Amino acid sequence: MPLERLWLVGYTQAMRHFPKHPYLAAWLCWLVLSGLLVLGCLPKIRDAFRRSGVRELLASRSVEQVASDHRQVTVSFLDSALREVSFRQWQKRLGGDQYHDTLENLIAGPDLASVKKGAASFISPRTELIGCTLSSRTLFVDLSRQFLDSPDLDKAEEQLEATMQAFEAVDRVQILVEGQPLSELRQK
Repeated sequence: MPLERLWLVGYTQAMRHFPKHPYLAAWLCWLVLSGLLVLGCLPKIRDAFRRSGVRELLASRSVEQVASDHRQVTVSFLDSALREVSFRQWQKRLGGDQYHDTLENLIAGPDLASVKKGAASFISPRTELIGCTLSSRTLFVDLSRQFLDSPDLDKAEEQLEATMQAFEAVDRVQILVEGQPLSELRQK
């Protein structure tokens, strides 16, 4: 048998053992490497998922659909180190918009769950919301005179501004006390 023919027979026999679908082998290698990568990074993925709050967000969305007479609002309270911290609380819809409901919740103070996490409010609990209006990205918040009785007026003002400036549509907050700007009342 000529040498060329033997080489061809050997080549043919070797090709019988070679996979007929080369992409299948590449795909299997990719699948195994991806699996090892996911297993190696699983603790970090789990930790990032837990810290992101996605599970709570999805749970709150389903609860929010059920409780249509309530709305979840984000309010800013101070923690034990006097740092502003955002808390999510449920607020009964009062017929107003999201700004009105958020302000009512902020004035009412932290709920029990937020208090357990260290939330405290410097806004006088006797304060009443007279009204709020958004105009040219400035939110005008009109409060009753009891707002002036807040234990720390500066912190109360910061707390209110931090809560309302969390809304994308709000760039500035103008606090009024019974129609008069707070800055004017402070000067008296």
